[in-house]
Amino acid sequence: MVEANKRFVERVVRLTDLVDIVTGEGPRLSGYLFEECQIKGPAVIVLKGCTVTRCNMGGNPDALIWEIPPERTQVIGAIEVVDSTFTGCTFEGVGFAGSPEMAAQMREGIS
Repeated sequence: MVEANKRFVERVVRLTDLVDIVTGEGPRLSGYLFEECQIKGPAVIVLKGCTVTRCNMGGNPDALIWEIPPERTQVIGAIEVVDSTFTGCTFEGVGFAGSPEMAAQMREGIS
C-alpha cells in the first residue's frame, strides 16, 4: 500500500519538489505512485524497480534517454526513483538515465 502523501492522481508534479535528500546517496524518490499526472522537470531520473505504463515521454528518444555504461558505478546530479509506478503520465522536461537494457526498453516503448 502506498502512503497517502506518496500517491498523486491527476496532478501537476515537479519531481524536484518531492526529492528526499539521502546523505551520501544523492536525491531519491522511493515508493511513489503517479496516475494520470503531468510530471515536470527539469530533471534526469534513474529508474530502479519502477513500472512505467501508457506514459507520454514528451520527445525524441535520442534526446530523452541517457545510457549509463555498466562500468559506471555512480551517477551524480540525477534523481534516483526507486520502486515507484507511473501510469498514464505525461513527462515534460524529464530525461531518463539507465542501463543499456533500460534504454533499449524505453526506446521500444517510445517509438
